[in-house]
Formats: sequence, C-alpha cells, structure tokens
Amino acid sequence: MRSPPRASIAATLLLGLVACGAVEELQGIGDNQKAAEQAIAQATGAETQIGWNWTNGRLTDVTVSVDARAVGDKTVKELGALVAPLVAQNFEETPDQVQILLVLPARP
Repeated sequence: MRSPPRASIAATLLLGLVACGAVEELQGIGDNQKAAEQAIAQATGAETQIGWNWTNGRLTDVTVSVDARAVGDKTVKELGALVAPLVAQNFEETPDQVQILLVLPARP
C-alpha cells in the first residue's frame, strides 16, 4: 500500500488550520451579534434581531430588524444615528452598510 505524498498531507493540515480560524471568527461574530442586539434593545426599548453578511473575512452588511410599534415617533434618521454606532462598537468593525428594517405585525 502506497502512503500519500507529503504535500497532500501538508495541504490537508493547512486547510484544517485555516478552517479552524474561520470557525473561531464566526463564533466571535455571533457573540458580537448578541451583544449588539442587547445594546440596541436597551437603547431603543425595542426588541431587535440582527443578521449579517461576512465576505472574505470582512463584515459587509448588518441588518437590524426592529418592531415598528416599539420605536414610537423616532425617525429612520434618528434610529440610524442610534443604531449604526452600536453596531460598529459591538461588532468591533464598521460594516459597509447598516440596514434598518422596521417590522410591522400582520395584524394590527
């Protein structure tokens, strides 16, 4: 039986190390997501959910979903001024864009 070439073994080990780092980074960004949700909920008084896109090791988009009934008379501009800095602070990097999604119930 022939043993695999050393280059193949080295490539497999290298791939494992790179993947391990990516998994750790994704776990960290998940923790950042939870922290940002809590910070925004505390600042706005509205429960939030956050989704994000991460491309090539870079945070590209963060979407913050907020219950429209809970934000009261705040304008989108006011929400943006409140939410964007909290996203950047808790994710430890500023995404290319922050999207604010106002969620309305199907039945009022």
